[in-house]
Amino acid sequence: MNFLRIAGLLCAAAMIGLIGPARAQEPSAAATALSREILELKGGLGIFDTVIDGVVEHHRRLLIQIDPNLDKDLTEVSLQLRAEYAARRGQIHIEIARAYASQFTEAELRQLAASARR
Repeated sequence: MNFLRIAGLLCAAAMIGLIGPARAQEPSAAATALSREILELKGGLGIFDTVIDGVVEHHRRLLIQIDPNLDKDLTEVSLQLRAEYAARRGQIHIEIARAYASQFTEAELRQLAASARR
């Protein structure tokens, strides 16, 4: 498994709550904004975007190998899934930032953001 797949799987797992302790409370808006800034500066959100496209394409190819007659239908579905994901990308990025923010205090996030800006 390459780095992008691992990073994507970790992001997805964190997003749905499989990693880390359960959140006692939602992070503040400021903490979420700081975590989103950190993730943008470090390229974490872009990695997640490529993982979604990669998963769709991987499964499209896999299913075409099983039944080549499905090529047209699977191509249409993959385009539809990508369009649906694109429309929800901002919302998904916010959820990733919230999951990230829940692992740190706001003071820690300020330090991480300051470090990332350098």
